[in-house]
Amino acid sequence: MYRRALFLATFTAMALIGCGPREVTKMKTDVPAFEGAAGWHAYEKTGFSVWVPDTWKLPEEEDAAAGLSFGDLQNIGSVGAAYGVSQVGDQLPGDFVMQIVDKTQKPIPGEPVTGVTVSHLHIPGGSTLKNRAEVIEKELMGEESFDVELPCGPAKKIQIKQKMITGDEVYRMWFIIVNETDIYTFLFEQTGGQGMALKQNADNIMQTLRLQPPTK
Repeated sequence: MYRRALFLATFTAMALIGCGPREVTKMKTDVPAFEGAAGWHAYEKTGFSVWVPDTWKLPEEEDAAAGLSFGDLQNIGSVGAAYGVSQVGDQLPGDFVMQIVDKTQKPIPGEPVTGVTVSHLHIPGGSTLKNRAEVIEKELMGEESFDVELPCGPAKKIQIKQKMITGDEVYRMWFIIVNETDIYTFLFEQTGGQGMALKQNADNIMQTLRLQPPTK
């Protein structure tokens, strides 16, 4: 249910495209580039860039040598499994998913791997941060978001802890960003480990986020 929230929210937004809001949330796109840090590297995608620890990799980078495809990762508990994603990276214009996984955390079959899934949605007419947060809160059965301030502007954050049927604890953090017509959702997940990989990295990763001007 929790993994479905990201895409259920997307479908809700698409149904509302014809009646765009009167107000939109605008983010800063002229923030100086993040200068980098030892042991970190950058990923640049259409519309944004972000830095992550060197141990966090795109699945095809980390698993090609082991003969693992993204589909294989889906079958062993990838954070993208519930999304029906066929490939990592840019999809059709206006909608893509990127997954980055922490190679130091061994995946547990049937449970989320440690990493982040990034979703982008283009909504003609734009949206507000408040609206997008409310949509995801509803899909998460009332989980409340709270305000966070990033270098590029305001965002919403939701964090929860859930027990799997196996007894393992899963930690999840959502960061919701609205830049006029561009909606970004960063979903961090970790199974076990008291969520330390997320506590140590998620907020720092989000501080490196830089946005490009919104899609028109």
